Amino acid sequence: MSTKRQIVESSGIYLVTITCYEWMPLFESIKGYDIVYKWFDYLKQLGHPVTGYVIMPNHLHALMAFRHSDKTINSVIGNGKRFYIYAESPRRETPLGRKP
Repeated sequence: MSTKRQIVESSGIYLVTITCYEWMPLFESIKGYDIVYKWFDYLKQLGHPVTGYVIMPNHLHALMAFRHSDKTINSVIGNGKRFYIYAESPRRETPLGRKP
């Protein structure tokens, strides 16, 4: 869950791209779109609305509006990635969807 760039600002609108491990089509193969929508709803509750997005089978692009918060923008995005992994892990047979 690396971050290409550390964001030092505490607010603003950012284009965020999140890719799946090895470009695997995880959003499509596990029907993970609903998990992404739940994360977007959670962000809205925190005061960080998603103003536009595109979800592809193996990555997503989102315009996220961040308001001043006690958490950094990088930590909010990192928490979203963890949220997705934990929410979808019961749907997989093995880690990263690989068969034993």
